[in-house]
Amino acid sequence: MIYIERRFCTGCRLCKKECPSDAIKIINYKAYIDYSKCSECYRCVYVCPSSAIKRKTSTKASKTQLKKDLSNIGDKVKEIKSSLDKIEKR
Repeated sequence: MIYIERRFCTGCRLCKKECPSDAIKIINYKAYIDYSKCSECYRCVYVCPSSAIKRKTSTKASKTQLKKDLSNIGDKVKEIKSSLDKIEKR
C-alpha cells in the first residue's frame, strides 16, 4: 500500500503522469490516490522528487514473512546437513 505525505507534496504531477492506472489526482496542488484504481505498481513512489509518496508495510505481515523465511532456512540447513551425512558415510 502507498500513501502520500501531503506536506511534502509539491504538486509537480510527475506521479500522475507515471501512474498507469490513472489512480492519482492533483487537487489544489496536492496529490491524492484513488485506492480503488491503484494497482500498487509503485511507479509513483520511485518518480516522486520530494519523496512525498511512500510505501506502507505492515509490521504484522513483515513478522509473518520473517518467520516463514526463517523456517525455510531451517529446512534448508537440515537438508544440507542430511546431504553431508550421506557423503560422509560413503
